[in-house]
Amino acid sequence: MKKRTRYIILSFLIVVLGAVKLSSFVEVDPEGVFALKSAFSQNSPHKPRVDTLIESIQQQHYYTAVSGLQWLRTDPNLTLEQTTANPDTAV
Repeated sequence: MKKRTRYIILSFLIVVLGAVKLSSFVEVDPEGVFALKSAFSQNSPHKPRVDTLIESIQQQHYYTAVSGLQWLRTDPNLTLEQTTANPDTAV
């Protein structure tokens, strides 16, 4: 009985700690644009457009944000990091 109780308490603590960690991540980057910012370096030709896109996401201009994300997905010259950063963005 003691082992079962310990197992239940340990499982509960793991779930609570995971939820706390997840909620702190969401508070830091609620729109999920951190990956998008870091994927496009300063010397990227797309940097000005991506900066405008990120600003529109943060200001909740959803039409501009969605159309910008769609434009970004169609570019065949994106690196793997840039391609995978795009779907992580939640609009």
